[in-house]
Amino acid sequence: MAGLAPGSARDDAALAASIVEQAAALAAAERRAGLDTSQKTSVSDVVTNADHAAEALVEQLLSDGRPGDGLLGEEGASRPSATGRTWVVDPVDGTSNFVHGLPACCSIVAHVQRREVDVGVILDPVGLEVFYATKGGGAYSRSL
Repeated sequence: MAGLAPGSARDDAALAASIVEQAAALAAAERRAGLDTSQKTSVSDVVTNADHAAEALVEQLLSDGRPGDGLLGEEGASRPSATGRTWVVDPVDGTSNFVHGLPACCSIVAHVQRREVDVGVILDPVGLEVFYATKGGGAYSRSL
């Protein structure tokens, strides 16, 4: 992220894209190695070791890159914000589809500042595309 102002929307988008790519790669590796699945609230609401591992990776990357920012994760990762900025993450969205090898799953990282989403990044691991948007900056996609 050299050359970008820390905390700018462009810098946050670049960080989110890097994080979502690493989380998706880890989830894919966990899937290849074999998934341990458990039920959350219903038969169709499941969580896997890939969910937990990818969320832990995101938590570590954000602790390293944005130590004062808050975090809210689908699988329970949470820390309060000291900066007014919070990252919202679901590194394996569509876990049931992910477990069954169906293409309707993705990895998501969003950034919230002053109670408004200002950056969103979604990685489609099947179509090998990353979609990202910044508030007031447009929406884009790129192939991996």
